[in-house]
Amino acid sequence: NTVQCVPGAICVNIAAAPAPSVPICHAVCATDSDCAGPGALCLGGITGSTDKTCTVDCDPATQVGCPSGTACSFFTETTGAMRRLTDCSTPVGTGGQNAGCADDTDCQKGFTCINSSATGTVLQCLRSCRLTPAGGECGSTTTCYGFTTPIIWNGTEYGVCN
Repeated sequence: NTVQCVPGAICVNIAAAPAPSVPICHAVCATDSDCAGPGALCLGGITGSTDKTCTVDCDPATQVGCPSGTACSFFTETTGAMRRLTDCSTPVGTGGQNAGCADDTDCQKGFTCINSSATGTVLQCLRSCRLTPAGGECGSTTTCYGFTTPIIWNGTEYGVCN
């Protein structure tokens, strides 16, 4: 796959495995202020390079902001301030609402693998949703529930449909 990036961006393969490749353009940055949007932070991580790139500002509930074949998810920085960010990731699984899963990669785009049991470990794919203000992702058959430790991102509280 060939991707043409605008000047100031670099094509990065975000595939979890060497093949097939999943190329996506990431802006090259020196600081967070070089990145556009609340989910975009300037982080390192290009193998064999000291360059930093911006993560992708996307919405995990609506899946707006990521190219086809990738999913938008929340992440937490693994070093430093442990800041929350958004980015596109692969692989994207096939599990829909209530499907069993081991992690997010088993779930479809827009779904999160979480423990849905208060008494044990029952991992299920549940649809991501916007709780406050309500986004309507759950439709009429499920309700959007928040987390014990709320995930509030850019003024919106996120949860899962159940």
